[in-house]
Order: sequence, then structure tokens, then C-alpha cells
Amino acid sequence: TWHRSHRSHRLPSAGAMASPKWNVLMAEGFELLEQLKRSFLELPEDCQMRKPAQLRNGLCVDSWLGLLEHVLQQGAPEVVPSGARFALDIYGLESTLDMEGEAVQVHCIATEPTFFGNYAPPDDLDGQIIDLVATRCPSSARMQLKPQGLSFARDLARHAEVRAWQQKVGDSCTVNSLGLVPEDIANLNFTPGVEVNLALPGGGEVRKSPPQKVVLSDHLPIA
Repeated sequence: TWHRSHRSHRLPSAGAMASPKWNVLMAEGFELLEQLKRSFLELPEDCQMRKPAQLRNGLCVDSWLGLLEHVLQQGAPEVVPSGARFALDIYGLESTLDMEGEAVQVHCIATEPTFFGNYAPPDDLDGQIIDLVATRCPSSARMQLKPQGLSFARDLARHAEVRAWQQKVGDSCTVNSLGLVPEDIANLNFTPGVEVNLALPGGGEVRKSPPQKVVLSDHLPIA
């Protein structure tokens, strides 16, 4: 009943408002959010509103309350007319391409996503494999390609680990996901990796212990 009576209430977007009174509106939004948090705690544990959900544009939220927080902070999730997260006419590739009259085969050699990010459609490639290999050979030939693993690849967090980290901290910002991953999310305890100690030019330092994993980029290289 509460949801139906308030569904028309639209929370303001921090990035989209140009009104001089935006700070007042944001204060009202956060006050409403605090009220919702208190009400949310009273919901039964098995309530659907407490469970994770993924929207059509690829946005993952830990609960209905998480969606409200997202709308307040970043605005309503954008969805392209087709409902697709990324444009196939821009980013899609056929398995066989015709180049200068010759057939070029496009191979996907990864088994896990190699890209993460929080980009608006139609450029949301989060969870996609962007590492592809193209070969030019006679159509009768058959080729099997396997990646040559990088020595430091095991020190890099995988897509599932990045997503778990984002969900734990409640922040899907791409830049904020870079850096060391907490060991309770991902670690290399059984086969320790590289130890890093860096002094930063502007002061401070960066330390990576052998068991820790790290995120260096929104691209997760495999080979």
C-alpha cells in the first residue's frame, strides 16, 4: 500500500538539477530516504523488496532501497528504447567478417567477462567479453585458439569479484572500483602473488601484499 501511494514521488537527481534550490530538494530527498530506511527495517526478511534485482539496463541493486539511493544520487537509470544495454550496431561483431573479399574469423577466447563499468546505454559494456582475436585463413581450415596467460593476471580481480566488491560497499562507480580489493572478497592465499610497495610523487604510498588482488582498469586483461 505504501509503495502504491508513493510511486509517483520522484526523487531529484544530483547531476541533472539546475534549480537554485537544488540543495533544499536534496535535503528533502535525503530526509525521505532516512524515513524509508527506517520503514525498510520493518519488512520481513523474505520480502521481495529486500532481495537483489537487476534492471533492464544492467544496473544491479542489492534491494529496492538500493534503487532509491541510486536514483537520489545519480538520477533515474537510463534505458535505451530497445531495452539493450549496448548498441549491437556499434559494438557487435559477427563471427565471420568479409574483408577485401576474404573471410576473417573472429574468435572469443575468454570464458569470463573482461570489462566492467557503470556507463549509460547504449555504451554499457559491463559484463561483456571485449578480448577477441581475428584470423584470416581459408574457410576450410579449422583453428583452435587459446590465451597465453599473463604472469600477473592472477593478481588481478575477476569481474565477479569486482561486482561483489561494488555490491558490498554499495558503490558501482568505475573509478571508485580501482585499487586493492579487500581480502574477504578476493585473495591469493593459496598461491601468493606479487608484493608491491610504491612511494607516490605527491606523498603517501601504496602497498599490496602477496595475497591481495587489485583492479587496475575497467578492462580485465586475460592474455
